Amino acid sequence: MARANHLAELSLPVFFISGTRDRLADAKHWPDIVTSLGASACLHLLDGAKVLKRSGRTHDEMLVEAAAATDWTAALHSS
Repeated sequence: MARANHLAELSLPVFFISGTRDRLADAKHWPDIVTSLGASACLHLLDGAKVLKRSGRTHDEMLVEAAAATDWTAALHSS
């Protein structure tokens, strides 16, 4: 995906978090992008860009999931 080409220039660990319904960052492209960046890149996809009532989840539950996913920095310090 051409819009992500500049990410190859990153020299620091990077964490991406995105909703699966995000219109600006299509979830189907994320795995290949993150894989191409190597071990210092991490991805967490949240199910939905907005919390839909039919999902059975609340906005607060989505925020808790997002916050828990940011614990990826612990893995960087243990390696």
